[in-house]
Amino acid sequence: NDNPSPGPGDAITYNVCGENLGSETAYNVIISGIIPVNTTYVPSSMAFGSTNDYSLSTPLTDESDGVEYAPLSQGYTDGFDPVQDVTIVWGDAAPGSTGCVFYQVVVNDDVPAGTTIVDGFTIHTETSDGTPYPLESAGGLASSTVAQIFSVTISPEVQYGSATPGDSLSYFFTVTNTGNGVDSFNLSSSGLFWSWVYYIDNGAGDEGVFTIDDTPLNQPDLLVPTYEIPVLTQGESIVLFGFTQVPTDQQDGDQGLMTATVVSNTDPYGTPASDFADHYTQIHAPNLLLVKSVLPNGDQPPGTVLTYEILISNQGSGIATNVVISDQIPTNTTFVPGSLLEGTTSLTDDSDGDSGTFDGNSVIFTFNQLNATSQISCFFQVTIQ
Repeated sequence: NDNPSPGPGDAITYNVCGENLGSETAYNVIISGIIPVNTTYVPSSMAFGSTNDYSLSTPLTDESDGVEYAPLSQGYTDGFDPVQDVTIVWGDAAPGSTGCVFYQVVVNDDVPAGTTIVDGFTIHTETSDGTPYPLESAGGLASSTVAQIFSVTISPEVQYGSATPGDSLSYFFTVTNTGNGVDSFNLSSSGLFWSWVYYIDNGAGDEGVFTIDDTPLNQPDLLVPTYEIPVLTQGESIVLFGFTQVPTDQQDGDQGLMTATVVSNTDPYGTPASDFADHYTQIHAPNLLLVKSVLPNGDQPPGTVLTYEILISNQGSGIATNVVISDQIPTNTTFVPGSLLEGTTSLTDDSDGDSGTFDGNSVIFTFNQLNATSQISCFFQVTIQ
């Protein structure tokens, strides 16, 4: 064969050549080759020629048409499974003549590295009166050893999330060794805004949730954001997650990007096998705006009652919590008792659970939360001394 170290998906071209070294014609020469375990025959790859050059041979069809691929129709047993044979009828071979048969197989997907591809063949000949000679055969030939293919995937490839400043944030993803052998990998991280720490999700009923049982990935150099992933066998997966604390100075509309890249440690072929996943985080933060107005406005004589309105609006996409507005009573004025309003709702002056309070010097309005795009109007009155 022409490929002693194929990987999954690689083709192997088999070549069986025979020469009649006798002084008489060999009749009804039939050459059969097996399709090895862990391989698949390549359709229309059979050919016959007089030399061992595949490119100079004559292509043959796959149909059982008396020329090839018809082991059962010949009425003999070649010692191999007919379903797994390719059989080519050479015909009559004169003394000194040479014939070569060719066919191709492809190594099946997921065949482990180090697997031996075993092949074999038989040559059937007859005398002029149709008496078969003993079969010439060779089986169990270890002609190829499957090479290791290096491959890795991260899933999902893209994730989207949202957070508010100060939030704890985790993204979970799965790393799978999609090669055909044992491999180890490094995880590196790059992104905007924040630093990340990576863990193994140990599961035990809490998959996808950050718990104290989860194991930090080893980071050999604390100054380099590269982490060691445990060795993975063929097809093995591990669930990892990145954890970060969103800085409190993030603004509404900011977007964080974390790119996790996994690279094979043992792939010797040029650029190592790798894959990456992007994790986007949209920041939703409150953005409060205060507008204060008074009626009547302009110069006013003593004794005039002034009505102040404080309009607070949340122009951000996040919820504002524990909102407190404090406004000191203007000098040369006196607070009008019972004048506190939230919208059209009257409030008491005491600190008794409603949103308004007068502490003798300032009016104070307190709200548990102010939703995105919402607003509240607050009122109080003073009299000019």
